[in-house]
Amino acid sequence: MKRIFIYNLLFAFALCVHAQGKFIINGKVANVEDGSVFRLYRKSGRLLNPIAEDTIIDGTFRLIAQTDMKVEKLEAVLWGKKSSGMIRHIYVSPNAQISIEGDSLYIFDWNIESSLIEQKEDN
Repeated sequence: MKRIFIYNLLFAFALCVHAQGKFIINGKVANVEDGSVFRLYRKSGRLLNPIAEDTIIDGTFRLIAQTDMKVEKLEAVLWGKKSSGMIRHIYVSPNAQISIEGDSLYIFDWNIESSLIEQKEDN
């Protein structure tokens, strides 16, 4: 009985450790006003729940967040005085390193570099 309990406990611990993984998004953009906010949302039904954000300063931003899915589609929005709040899909996975570069307020024009096939197809 003890042995079964210990095995179940170890199995549950292994699942928890593997369940979530950190991903990082580094961005470098031009012609975007300092103080604009780049925010990531997770879709939950018809709602968008914010999971990470950073303020753009000197054209750079960096987001670090968690995902528990092999590949997850998130929604990205640029908020600022001159930006329109357009939504762009970003695909993430545990341990992903994602790079974004752009030179306008329109995030659809931004280049998203990722090793994920889903992102390459969406670009």
